[in-house]
Amino acid sequence: MPKISNEEKDLIEILNSINELILIIDEMGYIIFANSITKSQFGYTEEDLIGKKFSDFMYLKSKETANQVLEEIIRKKEKVFSLPIRSRENSKIFIDMVIFRGKLNSPNEIFCIGRIISLEKRSFNKIGESDERFKRMAENINEGLTIIENGKIVYLNNRVCEIFGYPKNELENLTGIDLALEEEKERLRKIQREVDDQTREIKTLKFWIQQKDGTKKYIQNKYSYSWTENKKKNVYVLTSDITERKRIEDSLKESEVKYRMLFEGANDGIIIMNLKMFLECNDRAVEIYGCSNKNEIIGYPPWKFSPQFQPDGQNSKEKALFYLQNAIEGEKQRFYWLHIKKDGTKFDAEISLSRIDVNDEILVQAIVRDITEQKMIQEKLKLNEKFLQSVFNAIRDGIFILDPNYNIIRYNTGFRELFGITETIQGNKCYYVIQNRDNPCPWCPIIIKKDMGKGGGNIVPLIKNNKQVGWLDLSIFPLKDNMGNTINMIGHLKDITKRVNAQFNLKESEVKYRSAYQRAEFYKDLFAHDINNIFQNILSANELNEILLLNSKNPHEILQNFKLIEDQVSRGSNLVSNVRKLSKLEKQTFEIHKKDILTPLRMAIEEIKGRFSSNEINIKLNSNKYEIFAHTNDFLYDVYQNILENAIIHNENDFIDIQIEVSETEKNEKKYVEITFLDNGRGVKNEIKEKIFRRGYDENGKIRGTGLGLTLVGKIVESFHGKISVDDKVKGNYSEGSKFILLIPQDPF
Repeated sequence: MPKISNEEKDLIEILNSINELILIIDEMGYIIFANSITKSQFGYTEEDLIGKKFSDFMYLKSKETANQVLEEIIRKKEKVFSLPIRSRENSKIFIDMVIFRGKLNSPNEIFCIGRIISLEKRSFNKIGESDERFKRMAENINEGLTIIENGKIVYLNNRVCEIFGYPKNELENLTGIDLALEEEKERLRKIQREVDDQTREIKTLKFWIQQKDGTKKYIQNKYSYSWTENKKKNVYVLTSDITERKRIEDSLKESEVKYRMLFEGANDGIIIMNLKMFLECNDRAVEIYGCSNKNEIIGYPPWKFSPQFQPDGQNSKEKALFYLQNAIEGEKQRFYWLHIKKDGTKFDAEISLSRIDVNDEILVQAIVRDITEQKMIQEKLKLNEKFLQSVFNAIRDGIFILDPNYNIIRYNTGFRELFGITETIQGNKCYYVIQNRDNPCPWCPIIIKKDMGKGGGNIVPLIKNNKQVGWLDLSIFPLKDNMGNTINMIGHLKDITKRVNAQFNLKESEVKYRSAYQRAEFYKDLFAHDINNIFQNILSANELNEILLLNSKNPHEILQNFKLIEDQVSRGSNLVSNVRKLSKLEKQTFEIHKKDILTPLRMAIEEIKGRFSSNEINIKLNSNKYEIFAHTNDFLYDVYQNILENAIIHNENDFIDIQIEVSETEKNEKKYVEITFLDNGRGVKNEIKEKIFRRGYDENGKIRGTGLGLTLVGKIVESFHGKISVDDKVKGNYSEGSKFILLIPQDPF
């Protein structure tokens, strides 16, 4: 049996649920389907029946006779047969069978629908010999059985009672006319009179009845007759409830009427044809082809109303036959076709072809839709589309359209150029194309407002090749239908990189100029403050010398005052030098390179000892290496010089002791050279330890401290990514001296 499609499973389920014998054979007479009731009644399995010839199961004299009967069944389009069938137990069972054409797997299959009628062929005059056996058989058949002897009901099986809806004791006193609907009774009385007059003998009769509870049923009675030895007539009635069959038949008739109404009332032309000619058409087809009646269409070949060639250059006849042949083979066809009306006017049509089977003949139904007006509208829409696309692409900013799922469904040239797109991106997520993200952007206006129906805007990064190269001004607007529902979103992107950079540069310049102005003011105030102190010291020393000279006393004290003046001049020179160095550090970046950091330290120690030779100073460098390399710049010497100078000038002891410890350390996974300066000076109070490397204004707006040495140290150390701090030499007692800790990076930053 051929493979059953999913669409045919429902049909098979229905056939198996029907309480009739159903057998389907192909055109060669082989069984391709038997429903459940057929298999159970005759005792056969699926394997016993499927693929076998129907004639093999006929209980006839010879195989030749069975084959002749099978050929008759196949040849007849619709026929009623009575046949003896062999059961699995080799018993003979008579059936009545209706034959018609249908389709389960393929066209022209033969449906055989039947019922067992063995009891009709039975010799009922032997009922008395085996009454119990007969009753058992009668009660197990699907039909109602009534036996009438001499006009009197002598037997009713239970099925009759079920069909008529009355108990046996009531049903025995009722006739079919009594049970029939009022509108049926006159017809039945007439038939009864004809039977009584022996002018008519009925074998089958169908009519409507009403059950006791009012339910209406459509029944079929089959009559058979026998005569007793006394020439008395016995009537055997098999009654079937065919209400459902009647309903289906009426529905089919109603469907046929509806189809005819649809056929004639359709807005499209409908034509029935074969490969050679038009066989039928509706009035709309007559109108479409500009004809006056159907006769101007029917009988002509399918390519009658076509030019010789279609717009694609193919021959109309050959192309039409190609489509028709495909439709006949069961493939639905849909295509566009250029037609010619009766007056020669050309028009475009949309054609749908489908196969139909009518009275064993394979035909094609064509639905013809004139799309001339639609075609004109489409052409206008194409022109409008081209115009709108030109406008769309003429906009230099990026324009794109999103569906509700963030998919890009359209974009203009400006959008493509903005991101350097060379391939189509339709269907891609906007956040992937615009921001190279796998999820929606948190700064998206839609996300922020949590509503696709509201527009919005934001400044977002411009990403190219996974790098930010600029800035975009993003705006989103909802696109709504006539009901106000948001169906899509329109996005607008403007490259504002230059504007943002200009604003940033302006702000940066403003900050720089403000910072430069503040530094200049600070250095001016600081310079004036320190220079005034120096000048005041020089002036005081000079006045003191004048007094001493006038009195001609203590020349040694006069020399000391001259030494003080010399120191103040040197201090002024250092102040100017430090201001210049600070200015350089503020204005430019100096190259950091790997160099020996102990050589400039030894040079600074020698320079300080020479400059303060009158003091008793001990400076000791403790290092287990002669050279240590680290990353710094050319100002490292100034760091050493200022730290050592600070340790001397802020030391009031007669003996100045400075110990320098050098070691290598690691902090936060980075390697440093740690240089610790320990002195015995007056120390640094806790409240100024944090400020010592940053000279500035106090809370009263006055310059705090003197000199720029340690401020310069802080700036220089910061410039090569080092660290500087100050602590007590003796923990908790700052007056015992200071400990300056300098960290110089060994690894490059």
